[in-house]
Amino acid sequence: MKEFAKIFSTEKGQILCLIQQADFGEPEVRVFAQPEGLGVSSTALKFADSEQGWEVAQKLFDNMTSERAVQLCKPLFDFMGGAA
Repeated sequence: MKEFAKIFSTEKGQILCLIQQADFGEPEVRVFAQPEGLGVSSTALKFADSEQGWEVAQKLFDNMTSERAVQLCKPLFDFMGGAA
């Protein structure tokens, strides 16, 4: 069975990564995290709705590590953390 989700326990808390089809059919890798004092928030990297777009999204997801997940969430933590 092909994975569609990964969860990492990090110094920033849990980060959930999903590879999925976005609203208009394009592939996306979405990350969910909970900045301190706030609810669960997410951000996504979207790719072209093409075979190559799906290949790039899948490669990003397959190579996702906890360090990369934290890096992807950094703008989310910086922005949302400043709002708290």
